[in-house]
Amino acid sequence: MPYWPISRRGARILSSALAACCVLTAPLPGLASGAVPARTEIQVKIADTGFIPATLTIGTGATVTWTNTGDTAHELVATVQGVPEPEIFRSPPLDIGDRFSFRFAAPGRYRYFCAYHPEMTGTVTVR
Repeated sequence: MPYWPISRRGARILSSALAACCVLTAPLPGLASGAVPARTEIQVKIADTGFIPATLTIGTGATVTWTNTGDTAHELVATVQGVPEPEIFRSPPLDIGDRFSFRFAAPGRYRYFCAYHPEMTGTVTVR
């Protein structure tokens, strides 16, 4: 096997390149097991008859964005044990195409409904 002498500068460059390759190919924490990073923004469509999807499970800190894709206005209001709790979250009136986003900072189960169509309900579970 031939032998090629290498200078000190060449050795430093080669060792730096090798170290960079090792760092770039190392598995990222949390992904080594095949886990997929949690999405931080989730989309919900507001149709004329309900929310799509009506139930969600998300991670703490995720943001849900509701988009009115129906033909009528809607207004979202959070509830606690069936009682409206606008202090948790309440959207402004959403006309066709309007959006409302809310970031869920704490774990729990958040139920909501449309103020104009009380039969339209949804649930966001935050883990």
